[in-house]
Amino acid sequence: MGSILEILAAPFICCTGRRKLKPSKPSNSNGTSILFPLYIYPDPGCWDRVFTAVSRHPMQHFTLVINPNSGPGPEKFPDAEYTDAIAKLNVYKNVTLIGYVHSSYGERDLTQVIAEVERYAAWASYSDLDIHVDGIFVDEAPGELGEGKINLGYLKTLHAHTKRVFQEVGLQGYFVTNPGKIVSKAFYDYADSIVSYEASFKTMIFPDTLFTSSDKQMSAGVNIDRQAVLIHSFDGSSRKQGELVQMLVKKGIGEVYVTSCDPGKGEGDYSRYSEHWEDFVAEMERANEAALLDDDEM
Repeated sequence: MGSILEILAAPFICCTGRRKLKPSKPSNSNGTSILFPLYIYPDPGCWDRVFTAVSRHPMQHFTLVINPNSGPGPEKFPDAEYTDAIAKLNVYKNVTLIGYVHSSYGERDLTQVIAEVERYAAWASYSDLDIHVDGIFVDEAPGELGEGKINLGYLKTLHAHTKRVFQEVGLQGYFVTNPGKIVSKAFYDYADSIVSYEASFKTMIFPDTLFTSSDKQMSAGVNIDRQAVLIHSFDGSSRKQGELVQMLVKKGIGEVYVTSCDPGKGEGDYSRYSEHWEDFVAEMERANEAALLDDDEM
């Protein structure tokens, strides 16, 4: 594969007609979105709980991460199970689909990541069904600037290329990075949303201090609506989950997911549904409605 400069200069070809530009989800335009890493293979019936949730809660926005094979997979398009399931999700206006890639904290060859981004963007050219994704989820994103800000440059290049190839097929290229921790404010120049917390529920001893930092260059309390939170190993009741959701939505966090799945028990963080999935979705919708009413009364 050519150099990064050659990749960025090369035109991205898509055989489909140019579709009307679809805007990225405006931060908090519909309140706090559900950021669900949908790492469940779409065997018949396996995504039904997602279809039910998005159809029953049309005012609740969902950002769903699609991950066929730790990325888009080696083929130009995903298999029939994925194409059918993705097309079904693309019918819903309250759903944003983003494709999974990983950067190994900036250590992975950037040309490999860019090739996967281009493959996701090319899904918009599939002629039989609408299987486009709206952007990219960069897992294991660098959280430190690096020597000479090398990691920032890595994401700057990836962000610019993602925006370009998606816009060439009529999509904005919603760009989410997952360092899993609070990062320098500089990273927000090259992301629409950043996962600033990914850990177990038990580590949230003091939830009110979750987004605080003594380093003024860090992003705590800044761009709060562009921060995302992924909480696994939740072992509380539905009522306790509701209180947690209310706190996060009230803070104005842009995207949230809470799951009972415990990776320490070999369950994987996102390889199956949370025990409280349906309650979580309903609680998110209620919390967003309450926050909207509070805003109207101010």
